[in-house]
Amino acid sequence: MRIYLLLTLTTLLGFFFFQCKSTSANKNDHPKNATLKKLGEEKYGTSAHYITSPGKSYVLCYKKEKGKNVKPTQKAVDFFVFEPQSNKTVYKNNLQNGYVKWFSDYQLEIFLVPGIMPANKSKDDFITIYNLKNNTSIKKSTITGGNKD
Repeated sequence: MRIYLLLTLTTLLGFFFFQCKSTSANKNDHPKNATLKKLGEEKYGTSAHYITSPGKSYVLCYKKEKGKNVKPTQKAVDFFVFEPQSNKTVYKNNLQNGYVKWFSDYQLEIFLVPGIMPANKSKDDFITIYNLKNNTSIKKSTITGGNKD
């Protein structure tokens, strides 16, 4: 039983540290679109970060929360997606513990960290792929076949 608990704790800590790395690909902290820049600064101030989708159709604007209201082992993320072509926000959300990143040009990968990872589940069971074009979401495990990480 001790080994199982130790393995579970090690796995959870591994997920946490793996997700703490920076997503520097396609990151641009100085957007060219004036409306996007204004929205980002109004909502997040100088803590706004911008990541353009792979095909440059959308921009993910986010703020990682730090401070008294967030536990040290958690990452709160507030974000919205801006579409430069229509010049408007097309999606917004916040996560109390997890991450958001681009899955494709028009899909977001949203991970919500579970309290304890069940033995019969993989990380993909807790990742949602959100489609910005048709406002639908599916579990990543349905795409990957539920393979264990």
